[in-house]
Amino acid sequence: MTIVLVMLVSFATLLTAGYACDNVPTMSWKEACLKMPDKENMYQACLDMLKNAPDTAKVTIYALIVARATKLKYEDTMSIMGQMLTNGTMLPVSGRDAIDSCMATYGKARGVMADVMDQLSGCDLTPIKQDYGNALVALTTCESKLWYNSGKLLSVLFDMITANDELTRIAEAMGGLIFRR
Repeated sequence: MTIVLVMLVSFATLLTAGYACDNVPTMSWKEACLKMPDKENMYQACLDMLKNAPDTAKVTIYALIVARATKLKYEDTMSIMGQMLTNGTMLPVSGRDAIDSCMATYGKARGVMADVMDQLSGCDLTPIKQDYGNALVALTTCESKLWYNSGKLLSVLFDMITANDELTRIAEAMGGLIFRR
């Protein structure tokens, strides 16, 4: 019951936070998803993330919801990395080092996405373009280290990181709608 109440309060905060931003387009969530640059890969994931969003809202609301979902996925991935390090006695040193490095870069990406959420909530929209890019750089760095140091040994983790990269690109595209008129 407490968890449900916290989630409802969090969602209510999302709905009221970005709603007051001036000069931000209003549209339906389906229309926002149709504006994704890579409809083939991003459209369905966007619909899935926004299916419980208000039918029509300022784009900052949708950007907040997507940023929050992305940050939560980062946290899930970091948790799995931590479990792999704790339970991964069969991992080679290079695999452990790659996961350690990814944990650090994911920590940065998580912090960046938290900053994006704060900026969207406060209608401080200018820095978010760069922040989305910084999150993507962190994830790409992790992908590269993981692949270079571990090959297919950690392919499940690599696949998760690739999926998170796509979510980050959806978040970036949703944030980009704020500036289109």
